[in-house]
Amino acid sequence: MRTLTVTLLALALCGHPANGQDAMTPPDLDAVGFTPTLKPAPKDNEKDKDKIVVREGESVTLDLASENPAKPEDAAAERFGIRPYLEPGLIVPGGGYQTVAFSGTGGLDVERRHFVLESDINWSPMRKVDDGVPGNDKGHTFGYGAVPLARLDRWILGAGAEWGKTITSDYAKEAWSPHIIAGHDSKDVRVQFGYKQEMNEQTHYPELVQFTSGRNQPQFSYTCHCPSGVKEIDFDWWYPNPAKRGHFLFHMNVNGYRFHETVTDPYDLVLTQQETSQHHMSWGESWGSVVRF
Repeated sequence: MRTLTVTLLALALCGHPANGQDAMTPPDLDAVGFTPTLKPAPKDNEKDKDKIVVREGESVTLDLASENPAKPEDAAAERFGIRPYLEPGLIVPGGGYQTVAFSGTGGLDVERRHFVLESDINWSPMRKVDDGVPGNDKGHTFGYGAVPLARLDRWILGAGAEWGKTITSDYAKEAWSPHIIAGHDSKDVRVQFGYKQEMNEQTHYPELVQFTSGRNQPQFSYTCHCPSGVKEIDFDWWYPNPAKRGHFLFHMNVNGYRFHETVTDPYDLVLTQQETSQHHMSWGESWGSVVRF
């Protein structure tokens, strides 16, 4: 808090005589460099407002602290804490799924001065429609994940993981995906770039299926370690910046990914080589309206 101490001294302007000058004679204002300033007379109800009476030689301390200090414009000043959220939206998934589907996401958004946590649980009724399996007309997807991020001024950087599962009429596939993220906060917008790769992908069947036996793969099993080798690049955009205190945000995601034909019998080496040599590329995007509580 800033303060100012003022000492009032009655000099020439207060009636002290100069050499050779009568005590009752007013001083020469021009000689002392005094320039009068005319101010409008205060209203009756303002005459006694904030009045301070000080005698000659006394001191008074005045508080110069502003009652309404200026608010910093930097988004960093608005980082606040922990907020649960919901994000309904639309998704164009690509990769053999239906063209457009609804998506629902919920989670926790943690914003600290040097730390950010993005966590979510998501669900969508999107179905696989181009996977070469006839009559596979039902299904949905489900997943969850979390990414802790370090904030360095306006930059954010971190790594995390997510788990996802696709359920269809004839099978279910699941995989873990570790990923890394780098992003930047501006005053009104946050942008992020990420990379992830599926690992430990498994396919589950409702009935026993015969496979070529091998390590961790029985000849007859309900489960196959049958990967697709998905590698994905993501771009995310939020407006306004999640570091702000608002309840409503817009979120857009655009992603591109590369994969090979899904392995169907991993220890049939000839077949597996054929499947892993057939690569494809696809893309997807989603739009969501974020509501924070």
